[in-house]
Amino acid sequence: MRTMSEIRRDESIMHLRLERDFLRWLNREPVSMRTKSIFALVEYGLDESLPDVIPFPGYPTELAACEAVYMRAPEHLRGRMLTLLQQYRTKVEARWGVNEMIEARYVAKQYTGGRS
Repeated sequence: MRTMSEIRRDESIMHLRLERDFLRWLNREPVSMRTKSIFALVEYGLDESLPDVIPFPGYPTELAACEAVYMRAPEHLRGRMLTLLQQYRTKVEARWGVNEMIEARYVAKQYTGGRS
């Protein structure tokens, strides 16, 4: 029978592998997936630290890229990333309207093959 410390160690190793695979995927994506808002989102997911100035997406297309990154992130990171992503959604909706925000989420789902 495995001890609790062995179970925790195995879970930590699994999380690290998932994070590695996610970061490899992100590194292979086009340059359009490498924005300050995406980097902030990923960094927040990894260690819940925010930069002094949050780099919000400037356009709905950038929000769509953030949504796609969120959808591809391992589940244990998504819980943390959601806090910042919701702030992104609020900013985009305030500036561009709810229809643009909905379109961004639709585009992201198409890009990730429907994964949400």
